[in-house]
Formats: sequence, structure tokens, C-alpha cells
Amino acid sequence: MQKQVNIEELLEISAIQKKRYRVKTITPLMMHGWNEQPRGANPVAETRAASIKGVYRYWWRILQYETKNYKDLFQKEGKLFGHAANQSNKSKVMISIPVNEVNKGYNAVSRPHKKNTSKDVSAIINKEFDIDLSVYQKDSKHFEEFKAYFELMLLLAGFGQRSRRGAGALQQTEKKFHSIEDYKAEIQNLLQKINKMKYFNTKLNSPHHLLQVKENIPLSQSPTLRSIWIGKAFNSGEAARKAISNAGHEANKIDLKNNQRYLGNVVFNKKIRVASPLIATVREIGGKYYPIISEVITINQNHETYIKAKNDFLQWVGVKV
Repeated sequence: MQKQVNIEELLEISAIQKKRYRVKTITPLMMHGWNEQPRGANPVAETRAASIKGVYRYWWRILQYETKNYKDLFQKEGKLFGHAANQSNKSKVMISIPVNEVNKGYNAVSRPHKKNTSKDVSAIINKEFDIDLSVYQKDSKHFEEFKAYFELMLLLAGFGQRSRRGAGALQQTEKKFHSIEDYKAEIQNLLQKINKMKYFNTKLNSPHHLLQVKENIPLSQSPTLRSIWIGKAFNSGEAARKAISNAGHEANKIDLKNNQRYLGNVVFNKKIRVASPLIATVREIGGKYYPIISEVITINQNHETYIKAKNDFLQWVGVKV
């Protein structure tokens, strides 16, 4: 005999809890998706939920200090966010954009440190839009944790092309920080909510050094967040982005001995792309615009040559090291 379906139970299970975040672009959002245009046509920039979720997963991953084995980390991530290879294991968290922003044509400069500053990329500029974070009712016990990770990402991450060099900075419109201390306190508050604050030192020598992982927390083969710095103030988001772009150019000189760059590298003939361990974005604090730099490294990257390049980068954006 077929079991009768309880409609009320079904509705309760499928009900959704949702939090809507209103964000604004601080620097050009160079996000391009499936709507790629034919060669020679004007490029199209668009807000994409899938891209934002990819960044969200990344920021969740780099805060898993207690999971040292990569296989265990992969399985843990899959239980929360799903795996493409396993359709039965769907993500517990959903991200959507109710109304997508789209821009056609070249309207931004991808590398503002260069002398030729002609507009060469399509971007979303000076816009506000909504992002919805939601879970099914059956997973609602995780919702506060999911929200804390999401809000932490909105404090520290960039999105889209050139996001580690200051582009794609988004900020919650309701988050109005009057001082650097306000901003730092919000980071600490969110880390406390996800039970990660215990891994960090806050009493550091420089006011530019916001957080540092404790010395007894070892590096691993998987990238983890180690430090957060704040640079000097600028009068606009674009001025701060230009300073970040210039810092990357000046500090990321090639090491002739090893034929390598340590703050991001692309080898086109070998199709090798290595992301920078320094994620530099921009946030508005007290009416000024500040570079925010997060260091995300593995055990293989923490060597003397990298540290010199890192310190050079930090000094270029106004961090005293």
C-alpha cells in the first residue's frame, strides 16, 4: 500500500528561509558569464550568482583550520555545498540574484597602473543590486552560520576578473563603518559567530595589521587565511584600486634566479595560472576608501622570497611593515 503524502510536512520541508543583501559596487565589477559574445562583438558584463557562490565556497574553505587533510576538507565541503559529480548530494545553501545587472560595451580599465588607460573591459559600475542567501527549512539550523560566512566574504572578498587586484569590490549598503575599529570589530564579530576567532591574534604591533593567525596554527597543503591588513585612505574606490594594481605591478617582479613571480603568475605557452596569495580589495570606511589585503597561503609558499614580495606590496598600499 502506497504511503499517503502529508502535504503539510512536505510544505514544511520545502519551505525556504531567506536573507536579502543589498550591495553596491565600490570598484568596477568585471564579471562575465555564460552570455559570452562572438569574437569581435562588444563584451557583456553581468552579475552572476554562480560566480558569487564560487567565491563564497572559497572563503568557507580557507577558514577550515581544524580540517588538515585535503580529502576530509573536500568531503566536508561537499556535504554543505554539494559536488557536481554527485547530483544526489545537493547544496544546503542557495545564492540567487533577483534582478541581474548587465552592461554591454567597454567601460572600464582592467589594469589602471598601465600608461595606456583606454577602456578595455566591460564592467558593472556604480550600481546597487540584491543577493539572496537561502536554505530549505530542513537545513535552517545552519542558516546563522551560512549568513556569518557570507557577511564575512562581503567584508573581505572581491569578485570577478582582477578581483585580487582591487576590482569587483562589493559592500553591503547597510554596513556603514565610521572607523577602522568599527570595521575590525565586525570582522571579529563574524569570526566569533563561526567559532574561528580562537585562531586569531588581535593585539598586533601595527594599526594596519588587523588580524593574524596564532603562531601555533600550522600551515597546510590547503590554502588558509593567515593575515588581514588595511592600507592608507584614498578619496575614491578607483584611486584605491589603482594603488593596488600598481602595488601588484611593482612588487611582483620576476625572480630571475627561479624564473618565477610570487604574487600571481601566468605562463601562457604552458597554460599555467597561479593566483596571488594576497587578495586585495577596497572598502568604504568613514567616507574614505581603503585597500583591504588578506593573505591566503599554503605551507609551500611561506618562504623568504615570497615574504619580501609581500612586504613590498603592503608598503606600496600604505601598510607599515
